[in-house]
Amino acid sequence: MPVFRSPELKPPVLVSPELPHPVLSSPAFPKPRFPEPSFPLPMLRKPAFPLPKLVLPSFPLPKLKKPAFPLPRFALPMLPLPRLALPIFPMPKL
Repeated sequence: MPVFRSPELKPPVLVSPELPHPVLSSPAFPKPRFPEPSFPLPMLRKPAFPLPKLVLPSFPLPKLKKPAFPLPRFALPMLPLPRLALPIFPMPKL
């Protein structure tokens, strides 16, 4: 399907990532200059104590074992189902 464009529309400006943006690099948008801090910035250093790599629980973890019966393929995970919202008013006996 042909695209009809009016002749007064300018073609879009293609901006490659290597070239500066034609609008943002113009003098109307000066680059922000961050002032140098007047206080010395702290240097990052290693902590004096070693950090724990892996924290293991103090109690033994239960081992997962296979069920004695085969599970069907369409078994859903055993999630707690939400309770049905029961009406507050008493239901008439039929």
